[in-house]
Amino acid sequence: MVFDRGSLVRTLAKTTIAVVLGGPLNGIQELSNAIFDLPKSDPVRSAKPEVLLDRLAAATRAFADGERLPDGLAERVLDQTTNLLARYGLTAAELASVAFDPAAATAIVRARAAEELRVLDEADEALCLRLIDDVHTELSRTAADITDLASAYQRRVLADLRSLTRSQDELLLLARLSAQHLLTVGPTPRWDPALYPPSALLRAEFAVVPFWGRQDLLDDLTDWASGPARVAARVYTGAGGMGKTRLLLEAGRRMRLAGWRAGFVRAGLPPLSADQVAELGRGVAGVLLVVDYGETRTAQVVRLVAEALDAAVPVRIVLLARSVGDWLLNLRQQPNRVGDFLDGPAMSVLAVPPLATDAAARRTVFDDALAAFAAVRGEAEPNLASVSLDGPHHNRVLYLHMSALAALDGEDVTDDQTLLRFALRREQGFWDRSLVEKGYDDLAGKPVRQLAALATLVGAIPGPEQAVELFRRAPLMRDRPAAAVTAVADLLHDLYPAESWLGGVQPDLLGEHLVGTALRDTPTLLAVLNGA
Repeated sequence: MVFDRGSLVRTLAKTTIAVVLGGPLNGIQELSNAIFDLPKSDPVRSAKPEVLLDRLAAATRAFADGERLPDGLAERVLDQTTNLLARYGLTAAELASVAFDPAAATAIVRARAAEELRVLDEADEALCLRLIDDVHTELSRTAADITDLASAYQRRVLADLRSLTRSQDELLLLARLSAQHLLTVGPTPRWDPALYPPSALLRAEFAVVPFWGRQDLLDDLTDWASGPARVAARVYTGAGGMGKTRLLLEAGRRMRLAGWRAGFVRAGLPPLSADQVAELGRGVAGVLLVVDYGETRTAQVVRLVAEALDAAVPVRIVLLARSVGDWLLNLRQQPNRVGDFLDGPAMSVLAVPPLATDAAARRTVFDDALAAFAAVRGEAEPNLASVSLDGPHHNRVLYLHMSALAALDGEDVTDDQTLLRFALRREQGFWDRSLVEKGYDDLAGKPVRQLAALATLVGAIPGPEQAVELFRRAPLMRDRPAAAVTAVADLLHDLYPAESWLGGVQPDLLGEHLVGTALRDTPTLLAVLNGA
């Protein structure tokens, strides 16, 4: 039977849901409409699986449209992936057993479908696994739409969970260990204009704009990770907005598809022990651990290297930093084997180059961002071919994305400072509207900007009490009632959650611009950090 692409997209989405709700047998019977033909009185039907269908279909369509595949290839991969998931997909109980981790779910499908995958050519296999990963990522994002279905479905899931085998229990413990220490385990947030500030559209972890380019860096990283050394380390440097974090998020996703466990190491937690690193490496090809802001986390890096050297599994450690400097020299001068390792041949330093230096590449990145932002905002994509992308600031991918967002809003921007002012103005508007809705009109404007700047300066506030204590010392908040200070703290926590309780405004370039603006408004603001 010949399908058009739209039909294939919907069929894949329906088949995925059929497997999740009823198992592979239902998926095989599906490739059709079985679950959607349930009687209206059925409690599962009443949970409106069409909502999940629409989201899965949108994610699949984004893959089909965004990969720029030759005619026929996207349709072939959609068909192949549908059949693989129909036969080897995970049920809801199995998804729960791996804590809805997309990489773990994809790895299970890959193992189950090994024979089927072997007959595919290399390109088809890679694309199928990429699409399977995308489908599970969407399921993770919308886990509530699965676990909060009707009571009959919940009872069925609970019954399945009670019958988990010991090996599945061990897998769940491993998933929990990963979730405790690795930031990439768990659902990727979906941007929602009612929940997230405009800056979230630009943040790497939301991945609103499809990843583009960097194939040479990704290939080099894969080759490096596959090398013979049991433990190796690497530093990637680049200015803020160059795309370091997004590069390693993509590298981690691809490494997970290749059978590795990969993620960003959480800050502010006790370091992973050698036994825990070994546990993370159990049953996989190796462990890739990424430390963002490596220049500020040297103590954690020292412990991580020491424990990795004692773990009997392949480990690759990547540090991301703005530049090399004294921090790296200090690491290399650590006593004993840690310093020897970091100063030896197993350690390398690479600079992340600009993503797009010529006009054609910049236009591609800009157009991709424009299309992605228009799609997520539910708007028509305008023709903005006349927008100038000249200027050295456009060597940083973040500025290309900002330019696309500004152009979509009809803003005339000419340089990096104009772009940052535009982004901060949109962010400020979101803060102000939120406070007005909460009945705190008088906190809009400079007061909330001052507190957002303080949170960004601190970088990690451990809890609401500490946030309120800090904010009450701010010049524009000293005479405010406690409820007002708490309201702003809660708002900023909702918008900029961190591994602690409250982080700073992201992306970094926007946060730095905010701090500079706040310090120009109130030069004494830094004294607040010293308790003045």
